This record gives sequence, structure tokens and C-alpha cells, in this order.
Amino acid sequence: PRWRINSLQEGRTKGTTDSNESGTRLRPAEMWTAACRRIPRRAFTPAARSIVGRRPVRALSSAAEMEGYTPPKVWKDKERPGVWGKLNQPYAGARETRDVPRGEHALQLYSLATPNGMKAGIFLEELYDQYKVEYDAWPINISEGDQFTSGFVQVNPNSKIPALLHYTDDLKEPVRVFESASVLLYLADTFDTDHHFVPKDPKLRAECISWLFWQVGAAPSLGGGGFKSFFSADVKIESAIDK
Repeated sequence: PRWRINSLQEGRTKGTTDSNESGTRLRPAEMWTAACRRIPRRAFTPAARSIVGRRPVRALSSAAEMEGYTPPKVWKDKERPGVWGKLNQPYAGARETRDVPRGEHALQLYSLATPNGMKAGIFLEELYDQYKVEYDAWPINISEGDQFTSGFVQVNPNSKIPALLHYTDDLKEPVRVFESASVLLYLADTFDTDHHFVPKDPKLRAECISWLFWQVGAAPSLGGGGFKSFFSADVKIESAIDK
């Protein structure tokens, strides 16, 4: 279910509106985290589902043993099963004409509470606590194709979350920022005036940025890729697990 997403897209900014079931006002990041919880888990985390009840699988010593599959010289698209199989296509661009919503603040965050999508919201909350930086957060339901609307594609041509628009008085068009590390670095460079999060010293700044890019480049292969190969892959490949 698209919990409250329709009302959010009608222009209700979540820094000052909406509350949880107990009446407590929610910060923007909490709004789309709550919205994410109301989307069926199977809709966006198929790889993380429990393997209990699946058919037994044997470990393979090499990829060549995988049912005799030989990759073609020229790959051709084919129908794929599951939510992501239907959504993911070998081409980019908008599939539906629809604008993204815009709230009252200069910063507009478009994301969802996935492991990668939460990063920008977490840092924006830190910036709010430190500098009172306000923003609006809008859920992008990636299991229903919100990332392929014309408005979101204008924010991120690659149709990935998180993405950010920054409206400023001196620019006719907003600054668009996509890719989680780019969003985090842009926010730090723009709003972290006291260098509370990113050091001013060049050596320490380089160390900080190195770890920033490590967590988007190396960490996912250890976490997401390793988790899938070891726990939830239908076919267990020994070389992939060892790697």
C-alpha cells in the first residue's frame, strides 16, 4: 500500500506536518521510513527473504557446472520473473509523465528507507540537529516504478535513489545531486560550515572522503553481494562465496 504517499505528493511538507499514530510529530526522514515499513517487505527485498522452505541446493565448484549455460556472444533482453525483473529494463528514460512533488524548503529529498536510500536522510537529520537545516522528504516507491516517472528522471537520469534538488535564490534551476556519496559530500560542502562532519584539514578531509567512497564502493560487495551468494542465492557457487 502507498501509505500517505498520495497526500505527501499533494504538497504537505513533512518538516512541520504529519504525525505518527500516537500523535508525535515526525521528522521528514521518519516519514518515508514509516512509509517504507508499510510496503510489503517482499516487494523490495527479495534477496533478503528467508531461505527457509526453499528447495535444497548443492554447492557448485565452478560456474561451468550451472546447468550448462553458455553466455551468448550478443546478449538479448528477455522476460525476467519477479518485481525487479519486470521493472528493470536495458534502457533508461521516463516511462510515465508525472512531476515530483515540491515542498516549502530549499532542499527536496527523494528517496526511500532502503539501506542506500536512508543515507541522505540520516545526514540531513544530523545537519538539522547541528545547523537547523530544513528539508522536505518524499517517498519514491521503487517497487511500483516511481523512479521511472518523468519528474524523477529529470532529477536522476539513472532512476536511482536517493536524489536531491537544492533550490537557491541565485540560480534559475535547482542544483540536482544523485548518487548517495555525491549527495552526502554536496550537503557537507554546502552546509557543514563549522566542519563538524568533514574536517577542514586537507589530510583529514582526504581520509574522510576515502572512507565515504569505500562505503559505496567496497562495502556493498562485502555486505549485499556476500549475503546473497552465501545465504539466498538459488544456486550456491563456491568460487563466488569464497571471493
